[in-house]
Amino acid sequence: MKALGSQDVWDIVNNSYEEPEKNTYKGVDQVKKVRLQKLRGDYESLRMKESESVSDYTSRLLAVVNEMKIYGETSCLKDPNWIWHLRFGHLNFDGLRLLAKKDMVKELPYVKHPDQFCEGCLYDKQSRKSFPQESSSRARRLLELVHTDLCGLIKPSLSVVECAVYLSNCSPIKSLWYKTPQQAWRGRKPSIAHLRLFGCMAYAYIPYQKHSKLDDKSENHVFVGYDASLKGYKLYNPVIKKTMISRDVVFDEEA
Repeated sequence: MKALGSQDVWDIVNNSYEEPEKNTYKGVDQVKKVRLQKLRGDYESLRMKESESVSDYTSRLLAVVNEMKIYGETSCLKDPNWIWHLRFGHLNFDGLRLLAKKDMVKELPYVKHPDQFCEGCLYDKQSRKSFPQESSSRARRLLELVHTDLCGLIKPSLSVVECAVYLSNCSPIKSLWYKTPQQAWRGRKPSIAHLRLFGCMAYAYIPYQKHSKLDDKSENHVFVGYDASLKGYKLYNPVIKKTMISRDVVFDEEA
């Protein structure tokens, strides 16, 4: 989605202007729609900076999300097809349908491809077309023609990597015949009912030993992954900047 500038906003509002007595609120509503569209573009282009902490990135993310809600944003996460796409870390819809059709995992409903594309997938997965096997122009000397993939320095956080590996082990791969890596390794199909949207808001229960009768019994965190050994969720507290593991969690995937 292309981010809109101030001139774009003015042009849209100016072109949609009508006589005030006929449509008093059209200009205001149009400004809100344009602002919401710009915020969606800002949200989809958010990336964690190399020198940025998880806490600072989370603060920037929440600021945009909260402003989107003010301008009337309605989440696509009410659509179960999108929910599973995002829970699997943007696994393509063909892969999701294969998991369900071949019964490769437990508790996954049949997923349909929504009639719209995922801009997050375009940002992170779009690639160039492959070169034809028979090329009309061929190199005649050593290093005359070089094909290469260029990529800058990547420094993903440990939580992101661990979560990506966890989801990959529950996803189909070409080298296995209708099995996930987890099933091939452990001999049983993985259950995916516990999967949640990475980065969503998570409210963790505070044990009674750590709070009095009148204190809050829940604490706000950011969901950052899974802990297979303890069968719990990894949660990040942006206030104290620490990670914890808990099984007693309520998720708000639309936040």
